[in-house]
Amino acid sequence: FKSVGLRLWYNLPSNLTVKHGESLTILCLYDEKYKSNRKYWCRGYLFSSCKIVASTNTSGRTSVTDHPTQNMFTVELKSLQDSDSGHYWCCAVEITGTGSDDGDYVYLTVSSGKTSLCLIPTTILYVCIHRQKSITFIHYIYYYYFIWCD
Repeated sequence: FKSVGLRLWYNLPSNLTVKHGESLTILCLYDEKYKSNRKYWCRGYLFSSCKIVASTNTSGRTSVTDHPTQNMFTVELKSLQDSDSGHYWCCAVEITGTGSDDGDYVYLTVSSGKTSLCLIPTTILYVCIHRQKSITFIHYIYYYYFIWCD
């Protein structure tokens, strides 16, 4: 599995458990060179044969929204159902001309009962602004944390 400068929410575990009916947002960062590439979320055990569930700038219960000025995109899963449990490839970047894409694997479990840990995205806590010559670089810092689910 090659690296193409794609990072999945820092240290996202390969197994996520969320409660039935809840929503989940996953943050994905990518290199500048993939700014114009399509991003998507797909389902399946093998990356080579996974089925695309949502792609860049789609809306619905599952959506992928690109934020190219921050070199990141988000995958939002709303109103999760038991049938949403399964193998997924998240933060896949379509690499044209190479014959292969890239992504990170995650197994999602949607539970009707109590869950172990939930991934909770917070809002932007602060913004860093760096100036070099006449160019201003703005970096948005996002924080995520785990809580025990009820």
